[in-house]
Amino acid sequence: MKFQILKFLILLIFIISKINFAQGYICAIGGGSEDYNDWSDLPYGKIVEKSDSGKIVILGVSDATNWLPDYFKSLGAKSAVNLKISSKSIAENDQIYNEIISANAVFLRGGDQYNYIRYWKGTRTEEAIKSVFQNGGVVAGTSAGAAVLGEFDFSAKYGSAYPKETLMDPFYSKIDFENNFLNLVPNVIFDTHFIERGRLGRLIPFAFNILHNYQKNILAVGIDDRTALFVSPDGIAEVFGSAAVTIFKFDNETNIYRNESNFAIDNIDAHQLLHGGKFDLNSLNDFNFTEGGVNFKPATIQIPEAEIWLSGTSDLQINLQNSIDEILISTGQNKTLLIYNPVNPEALKLKDSLTSKNIEISVLEVSSQTINSNESKIKINEAESIIIYANSPEELILLTDTTILIHENLKVKFNQADFQILLIGNSAKVFLKNFISNLDSDELASYRGRMNFKSGSGFIQGLEFQPMLYEDDAFYENRTSALFYGLMRGRKEYGIFLDSEGIAKLENYAIQNYTSSPLIIIDAGKTEIADSSKYKSAVNYGERQIAGFDKFKIHVTNFPNVFSFNESKFNNIVNVEEQVLNNEIDFNLEQNYPNPFNPSTAISYQLSTISKVELKVFDILGKEVSTLVNEIQSAGSYRINFDGSKLTSGIYFCRIKNDNQFKTIKMVLLK
Repeated sequence: MKFQILKFLILLIFIISKINFAQGYICAIGGGSEDYNDWSDLPYGKIVEKSDSGKIVILGVSDATNWLPDYFKSLGAKSAVNLKISSKSIAENDQIYNEIISANAVFLRGGDQYNYIRYWKGTRTEEAIKSVFQNGGVVAGTSAGAAVLGEFDFSAKYGSAYPKETLMDPFYSKIDFENNFLNLVPNVIFDTHFIERGRLGRLIPFAFNILHNYQKNILAVGIDDRTALFVSPDGIAEVFGSAAVTIFKFDNETNIYRNESNFAIDNIDAHQLLHGGKFDLNSLNDFNFTEGGVNFKPATIQIPEAEIWLSGTSDLQINLQNSIDEILISTGQNKTLLIYNPVNPEALKLKDSLTSKNIEISVLEVSSQTINSNESKIKINEAESIIIYANSPEELILLTDTTILIHENLKVKFNQADFQILLIGNSAKVFLKNFISNLDSDELASYRGRMNFKSGSGFIQGLEFQPMLYEDDAFYENRTSALFYGLMRGRKEYGIFLDSEGIAKLENYAIQNYTSSPLIIIDAGKTEIADSSKYKSAVNYGERQIAGFDKFKIHVTNFPNVFSFNESKFNNIVNVEEQVLNNEIDFNLEQNYPNPFNPSTAISYQLSTISKVELKVFDILGKEVSTLVNEIQSAGSYRINFDGSKLTSGIYFCRIKNDNQFKTIKMVLLK
């Protein structure tokens, strides 16, 4: 299917799939514990109000205490009872049916949504829940209970699908959807614990999977923990609680590219609404930010002239596995300066590793003495490339002082064309105008308002950066919320998420994803209103550091690709073709051997059918350097030699193309 046709199909599906509600109310809750006189009083009280303060039935598949029934009764419910429905036979029971059908509201507890699907689907229990809704009652759910309220439910049939795995492959084996259970909110998929568990990275692949496999362009709704979305029969949805609800969809500006598990999607339409925010599920366009929002005019992104490489982690072994030494070798400039703080013992191990690769390296320790010494100035001026290494930005906080002696020398290097600067892990934050810190040791920093907003050197403007996105699940909330919060506080145009295995390059107002690790770009260029949560979990804590935006764009890729900040779109490093809807791949391209190579290497591939084959080699900027094959070939195995004797050392990509299918491998020429 050609890309233009696909784009029209997305728009057509979007137009004809307007949401038509029945008579009832929906309350989808993102999980987290409820409590008296806390965030839950408003949405749970609204459940009671819209059920005419009548009977509330609380459903689950396991035993439960009387806490929820007592809580609902404290909010005014006439009665509230727990029902345990843990098998198909119980779900078909007449007494259970009559108990549910007599309720004014049904509440689905958290747990495992697959238990709800496998025990209740097609039973009298499902029929009774639908009847309550169709008769004007309320159907509410928290966590797993909210996940089954939309037209499409992530079933969890094969276990949980984690964000990192779904970003790497939106079609991997654990992703399974149910679209024939309850179906109370058409054209919608709900996900919960959204920022807390970093699920932006899985909800986008979910929506892409559904578009591809079901030809359905759905509205994806991510609800944060201790936050609820209440939907009235007229389709007006309102946010209640401590954090945000994130809504996104593919629209007529969205571009989608795919080959096997590789994909790139730009210009996803997104909104992140805080408490009091509203939107119309019928029009999908009328988004009203909470009254506390303030005007947002982002500072335009400004990138220095140097080639600035961003590493997604401070972990030394991962950086070495990702071949950061190849980045330096590819330029042929081996006189490198390593800048670090002595509190980081891994820095000297990095020095030893690079020295073993015949890279000439000197060191500059960051201290109050060195940052104002002539010797340090000389080291910076003589360097042909620079590596800056920190576990936390605080290790390099001295470099943010514009009055230090070496400040101008570093600034010159950042603005020197063809000069390479490698910023490892959190060290990149120091060179932004401002940055968020204290999020890698305190697991509750974001929730309790303890992340810090600090000034940087300002060499890079209008950009927020967050590495190590999925390095440790204890810090998912901190790292996800830090980027959005930094965008809001710093009034920045773009935010960059990199995971641990990620390496990307900033150059010529573009960012190039260098590895197969996902790159997520948050684009606030058209945001008009923004704010942050005012919720405090306790009087002695700060406000929860969750930001909201009336509108923004999301761009994501999980393979080497180039995103243009000026054009707000991806330009694939080796010419990404139109979306491929055929999952059958008619060839296989093996890794070249040897790799690294000098000056030649063998490339092997296999064809399962007769086909027109192109085998080409590109340099790191996407420029074609050699066409090895361009002809019709029969099914079979092939081996071809590539001679790089006329090329300089560096990274190259070999791509095999067969009709609209292609596969790419990375090769390293090391002379």
